Amino acid sequence: MGIVYPAKKQRGFNELSFLANYFDTVEINVSFYRPVSEKMAKTWLERVQQNSNFRFTAKLWRGFTVVNAVEISSILKGRATTNNSRPAIFRCRLISWLGQLISLSNNG
Repeated sequence: MGIVYPAKKQRGFNELSFLANYFDTVEINVSFYRPVSEKMAKTWLERVQQNSNFRFTAKLWRGFTVVNAVEISSILKGRATTNNSRPAIFRCRLISWLGQLISLSNNG
């Protein structure tokens, strides 16, 4: 990994907007810790609008590691009653959800 951002950033510099000029995808990490708000998602969409090929990939909320398979299936099929996923906000720019699984054994 090398230097990505310019050494001198102009006022109003935004990392996501900058990256969208060079890449077509970034991973959303915050979604692992808390649901992505509609306001946050809209802001991200505005910041990548210059790249029509840009897509997001998001980490699944960490609650998925402790809920049962029926709950996970309902959430992925869009029938969740919770507010833990909001893929519609991304207007077809969300291409995947990444799962970070944890070991439940004492050895791992």
